[in-house]
Amino acid sequence: MDEVIPDFEATRPLEYICFFCLKIDTLEGPAFAYLAVDAYSMFAYQLEVEGDDSDLSILKSIYTLSELPEINTNYNSGYTLVLADHEELADRINEIIHPFGKVIFNRKYTEMITRPVIDSMTEYLNKRNK
Repeated sequence: MDEVIPDFEATRPLEYICFFCLKIDTLEGPAFAYLAVDAYSMFAYQLEVEGDDSDLSILKSIYTLSELPEINTNYNSGYTLVLADHEELADRINEIIHPFGKVIFNRKYTEMITRPVIDSMTEYLNKRNK
């Protein structure tokens, strides 16, 4: 079920962190870049680059995010990790980010927050390849 975009905005840094993956075609085959975007500052974190988009790669990248100093020093306020999909991993994700974070799934919100980052990267690559 695709949810509506929530009618709330992040009111502090790292309140909502949107996690996503970009498939990048390389000469050696596809690579998958895992990123997260803070919905308040729109700061993007590059987490991992893997050769697949398996459950293990997703969980590894979420673990990497949970270990970032910025995340660990903000634990008093907690954070909500927002993903577009992978609801089947909810319990395992919560094990990784508990007790400082919780996970929700909302495709439209994730796309709204990550779209400017993706557009910026695309614009950069297009300029570079001219």
